[in-house]
This record gives sequence, C-alpha cells and structure tokens, in this order.
Amino acid sequence: MKKVLSRIALVTLIIRFAYFLQHIASPFFARLLLDQHYYDLCARQLAGAGGDMIDGFRPLLYPLFLSAFYALDLDSGMIFSIIAQHILGVGMTVMVAWLAMRMFGNTRAGIVAGLLFCFSAPPLYFEGELLIATLFSFLLLLLWIVVFQALESSTSRRAIVLWLVSGMVMGLAAQARPNALPLLLFFPLLALFRLVQSTRKADRMSAIHCRQDVGDTASRTADILSASPASPTISRLAWHPLLALLGLLLIQSAFGLVNAKYSGSFSLMTQAGGINLYLGNSQKADGMIPRQSRHVVYEGKYRDPIQVMAEQGYREASGKIGTLSPTEVSNYWKEKAIEEIQNDPARWLGLMARKSWLMLWSHEVPNNRSLSFAASQETPMLLWLPVRWWLLLALLPWGLAALIKKGRHELVLWSLSFLVLFSGTVVLFFVNSRFRIPLWPGLAILGGGGATYLWSSLKTRHFPPTPIIFSVALLLLSAINWFGIPPDPIENDLSMRASAYYDQGRYEEALPDILECIKIAPNNPRYHFVFGNILLAQEKPDIAIRAYLKALSLDPTDPMFHNNIGIAFEETGDPEKAMVAYQKAQELRPGHRAARTNQLLLAIQTDRLTLATSILEQIPPEDRNHASLQCAQLILRYKETGEATFLSRAEAINTPLAEQLTRSK
Repeated sequence: MKKVLSRIALVTLIIRFAYFLQHIASPFFARLLLDQHYYDLCARQLAGAGGDMIDGFRPLLYPLFLSAFYALDLDSGMIFSIIAQHILGVGMTVMVAWLAMRMFGNTRAGIVAGLLFCFSAPPLYFEGELLIATLFSFLLLLLWIVVFQALESSTSRRAIVLWLVSGMVMGLAAQARPNALPLLLFFPLLALFRLVQSTRKADRMSAIHCRQDVGDTASRTADILSASPASPTISRLAWHPLLALLGLLLIQSAFGLVNAKYSGSFSLMTQAGGINLYLGNSQKADGMIPRQSRHVVYEGKYRDPIQVMAEQGYREASGKIGTLSPTEVSNYWKEKAIEEIQNDPARWLGLMARKSWLMLWSHEVPNNRSLSFAASQETPMLLWLPVRWWLLLALLPWGLAALIKKGRHELVLWSLSFLVLFSGTVVLFFVNSRFRIPLWPGLAILGGGGATYLWSSLKTRHFPPTPIIFSVALLLLSAINWFGIPPDPIENDLSMRASAYYDQGRYEEALPDILECIKIAPNNPRYHFVFGNILLAQEKPDIAIRAYLKALSLDPTDPMFHNNIGIAFEETGDPEKAMVAYQKAQELRPGHRAARTNQLLLAIQTDRLTLATSILEQIPPEDRNHASLQCAQLILRYKETGEATFLSRAEAINTPLAEQLTRSK
C-alpha cells in the first residue's frame, strides 16, 4: 500500500508543479481579488503587521492558517501560502486513495479514487487562490477519515477518543466556514441507527432463546438480559457518536476565546451568516453568486463590500449610529431573508429547485474569477485534466451500491449524510465553484469504489439495476452538460485582468482587455473609469478626460470618478476644473481622503494658502502623519513664512513632491 500511495503522491506532485509553473506566469498570480484582500489583511494583522480588519464578521481559522506563513516573511507570505495549499492538495489525494482502499477493501479502488481527485481541475484551481476552499476541504476530508476510523473501531476506549476527535475536527471546519455545522446531525442519526439495530438484534436473540428448550432458566434469563436494549454495553456503543457533540463544543468554546481576543466579544461563531442567507434567498437571488442588492462606495482602507452593504442597510433601517454589533447586523438580515421567503414561498421553492439542479452541472459557476476564463486564457492545464463533475455523479450510485453489497451500512449512512447535508448548505446559500469543492474528495472516494464495482459488473456481465437507474437519472438531470452551457460572461474577468496589468505597469497589455469590456458592456461606468486610469497612466490626460466623462454620465455619484477626472484636469493644465472635481468628490463622500489630499496639494501649488490651511484643519490629526501630508504642511509653512528651514525639511521627506509644490501653476 505504501508504494502505491507514494506513486500517487508523486504523480499528484508533478501535476501541481506543472500547474504552478503556468500559474506563476499569469498576471493573476499572487494577485488579490475581492475576498482575497480580506484574508490577506487579516493574516497580516495576525502576523503582527498592524491593522484592524478583524471584527467578528468572518471566521478566523483561515487567516490564522495564512498568518503562519506571513510571519515567516510578510512580502512572500502569500506565495508561501499558495505553495502550502498545493502541498495540502497532494496530501488530500493520498488521503482519498488511502480511505477508498480501506472503505472498499480494494487497492484498485484507492488508485482510481486518487487519480479521480488528482486529475480534477476545480480543486487544483482553488489551491492556487488565496481562498478558504482548500483548507476547508482538507478539514472535511480529515473528518471523513476520523469518522471512518471511529466506525471501524473495535474497542470502546478507542471509539470514545475517535468520536471526540471527529467532533473537534468538525469544529475546526466550522471555524473555517460555518456551513460545516449541519454535519453534526449525522451523529445523533447514527446513534439512533445503532440503537434501532441493537434493539432488533436483541429481539431476534430473545426470540431464539424463547424457542430453544434450555434447562437452565436462570442462564437463559441472563442471556436475554445481556442482549436487551438496556444492556450497558449496547447503550454505550449506540451513544458513543454523541461524544462528537462534546468535541465540537470544546473547539467552539476555544474559538470563542480567540474571537474575544481579536474582536472584543465572546462569540462561538462569526456573524456573516445573516447577510449571506439574505443574498442567497432574496428576491434578487439567482442561486449562483452572492449578488449584492446595492453598489457600495467607501474610501480608505479595504473593507469587505458585503459587510459594508450589510452595515449600511442596517443603519438605514434602524437609524443607529456609532459602533455596530456584528450579531445585531446579522440578525437583521436573517429576519429580512425569512420575511422575503414568507412573502413569496412559491418563488423561494422554485429558487431552491433551480439551485438543486445547478448542483448537478458539470459547469463550475464562477465566483471571484471564472474557472473557465482561467483555463482558456491563463492556465490551460485546467483544460487538459479529464475528470469532470458529471463523471463523479455517474459513479456515485455504484460506489454506494458497492458499500451496501459489502454490508457496510454505517458507511453508507455517513456518506449519504455528508453529501445531502453539505449539499443542502450549498443550495441554501450559493451554488458556485468554491462552495462545491469540499464535495470533490468524498465523490472521488465513492467514485473509486464505484468504478471498480462497475468494472467487475462489466466483466461478469451481471448488471445490478439499482445503480444503473440512479446513475442514468443523475446524468439526465445534468443533461445541460451535453447540450451545452452558455459561456460565462467574460467581461468581468477581462476587467480584472486589465486591472492586474495596470497595477503591474503593463498598460499596453491592459488596454485591449478594457476596450473589449467596453465593447461588451458599454453602459458599465466602471469599465470607462478603468479605461481612463490606463490612459492617464500612459500620459494621455485629454483622452482620459473623455473616458471619465463617460463614466460620470453613467454614474455621477461615485466620488472616485470625480477625484480621478480632477487629476486629469490638473495634467492638462486646468486647475480650476480640477478644484471643482475634488470638491464634488468630497460633497458626495465627506472626508474623502484622496480628493481632500489632492485638493490640499493643488491649493498649495496654486498659492491658495488660506484654502490650503482650511483644508488642513479639517484633516484629523492621526491622518496628518502620512509622509505626503507632512511634506505638504512644511511647504505650506514655507510659502507662508519664506523660511528655508521648512523647505529643507520637506525635501528630506519627499523631494519630488516638495519640488512639485513649490512650482506654482
């Protein structure tokens, strides 16, 4: 077995290394997008780099995992984390193969299962992203192994320990993503199953004893009592799985203390669930991605847009100002989601049916970045890997049938409980790629056993009807895979790639992508804004102004549009229009830092010293410590007093800026 597992590990390592080489050449490699910003900043805070991202909204386990690598080197922490996730991917493949060998008692089943997981594109794709999917999947696969060991345990003491550990592992998984929690229903279900089984066995034994003509009545009575449901041995065996709930509580309590340390309040679970429930079930929900019901604008440090929307909506509804409790915000959105469901239950049931069908698609519903875009334009290795979702679905009934044939009913109960309960959470919230990833290891395990059972059926020409019927049914339900799925909207990915090129200073490469976005969606103001930014970086402010004006005609309420057109006006030598643009940005969002700073610098450069002093007085003292503002203050004092000391101090802080501010426009 060790030799087989070693070879599977080697093949998996080669696949991961080849993908890493392709990925590292992509403009998206180590590029922070959407949720990845949040995890990166939290990890930096936990690694001691400062910040205040942690506030009880999202779970901390994944940022804690990342922080271990960020503590080694802040600049390379993200790359270290991605490498670690690929190593987890190799480990998961070996775990899948080992567990399939043990569950089906067949080495070939393990080999097939390992290869099914190794050659699956979606798990590999998410290993290369700074997202929680890989760690979460690893923990749930570890839960599969511990539960298997507990089910197979031959001693009471070992079983007790393993059930406790299984609860602790599930607790860790829940601290990565709370939708692991419904899996706890398996443990009382298993306890009930065992109790029923033991009761039936005791009844059968009692009936046998009653039919036997045994002379020793006392001995017969003792035998019957030992086989009865009240037997201590049977009771302990039946209720052992409930110890997992104790293990879960231990981990949750421990993380309550961790949450209290970093967010200031003791909480067993973080509070993103309410807003996510709303986004996944509201009138606007499409069952695919968490589509926000409003566009949020904020300025300054990064914040989770979903959290910003949740807080802004709650403030408007409650009229509350000041610090918000994550719990009260979550409860508000949870109640709002339930209210919308109650108002139109037929719509909601239709949405649930659609989501359930989406779960059977081979197509990976995009989230953050489209997997299909990455495969076709960035990392073609994802196209080369042959295993698809429909194949695992087709093999699933055969795997379950193989377990039933071997009489491993508790394993069937566990497998079905995991697939049904976890799939239920995916359907309830969002059906996108990274939410389905934790199902891949379990499906690969069952697929390995199913493939060997199917092969033996083909060899013996004995075809059991039940797995055939269910396999065909699953394939028919996912028939859209055969008739074609409309391609993912490409403009969002092109826009993100244009931004990636822009951030790397590759403006010529960014330009075709953003122009294609505008061609596809000409009424999206954000695309015109990005187009203007690229033109401005290419020192084409006149054309950039036209792009910004188009963005403003589509959305005049975004302060960043006004701020950036102000910069373009400055570049074309029109400080009056620039000043108006900066002022408008601040009217739309009072205290807008970028616009306020730009207006201050322009006021100093155009010798409007009274205005500059007024703007400076509005800036909070803690914000004046920034180097550019310190330089601006010194130049302002120099222009007011003429003392060269202020000029020399400003030049020591930022020479180019000092020279720019002393040149009057």
